[in-house]
Amino acid sequence: RAESLAFARGEASEAVASKDRYREVRHKLWSRTRWRTGLAFYRDCFTWVATLMPIVFGALLWRSGVAPFGFVAQLQIAFKASLDALSVVVRKFRSVSSLVAEGSRLEGLAAAMGRSGGMAVGAPALAMTPLPSPSASVASLLGGSSMRSADSVIVDAEDLSLSLPEDGGQLCSEVSFSLRKGERLLISAASGAGKTTVIRALAGLWPDGQGMLRRPTSTVFLSQEPYIPEGPLRRVLTFPVALGSDRDDEILAAARRAQLDSVLERFTLDHVADWEAVLSRGELQRCAFCRVVLAAPELAVLDEATSALDTGTEAALYETLISEVSCIISVSHRPDLERFHTHVLRKDDRNGKSQAQWTFAPLR
Repeated sequence: RAESLAFARGEASEAVASKDRYREVRHKLWSRTRWRTGLAFYRDCFTWVATLMPIVFGALLWRSGVAPFGFVAQLQIAFKASLDALSVVVRKFRSVSSLVAEGSRLEGLAAAMGRSGGMAVGAPALAMTPLPSPSASVASLLGGSSMRSADSVIVDAEDLSLSLPEDGGQLCSEVSFSLRKGERLLISAASGAGKTTVIRALAGLWPDGQGMLRRPTSTVFLSQEPYIPEGPLRRVLTFPVALGSDRDDEILAAARRAQLDSVLERFTLDHVADWEAVLSRGELQRCAFCRVVLAAPELAVLDEATSALDTGTEAALYETLISEVSCIISVSHRPDLERFHTHVLRKDDRNGKSQAQWTFAPLR
């Protein structure tokens, strides 16, 4: 982004990189132009030779008295018909080239989808099983009577092991935990330990691993940088659900609970702007909290979703979430958030990363 680049004083470096990319694009365009020019020249020469050749041969036969004058026209027509049938590849060379290129891209897409959508036979798999609504029985999903109060279980992880996709490095091994209604989990570890990877696995976005994850279908995920769609403020506050103007009172109430009073004073719900430029990062994060308040899910998963907020606003938002959401999972470096959670999943690597273990424990 332009502002980040300006703060980093990286204009000169990016200018060199941009010129290199432009030089590469220009080289490819010139190569393509030369190739197409050569192809056009070959096709034109081929057309002229194919047109003149039967005339020349027919004229020689007519002048030598071997064939009548009308034979020249007949020879030209017959030669053209035969040549058209034999030179279809030459005339359709550009179309055939485009078809080959498109086929190659489709083949690459199919291969990539195959790698991401299905794993090799015998490879470990990460199973994601959404839980039904709390009113339904979940004993069969949770393994019978081994769980305490199975009808109130919101999240359950069994022998969860996650690895990196390239080198297979282990991020976590055989992690198990369960959260019931009213419980809140704080995931705490050093940077690069795999906290966000656990969240991605919970969202079904991380296929490299094995174990079992269960969560309710009514789940909302909040990232550190929420997605901000184009359109009026109403759409920003309600995304991805499109709520009409008939529910403006509900939207305004949720926005005030998300500490967005200053935004509502400056803009109406119908106002359209470049929201990522107009609103601060903290205000954008509060817009995402407004979506959670409106959705009222069974589970809210926050990945550093309050990193741009002061402690007072953060505390107010967590108090709102606790009153609206049955279960909360948070990823954060801030120790102050422990008071809003009942359990912690922590990775202790004081003895070295190779011996680090994830531990799940109650906070109080």
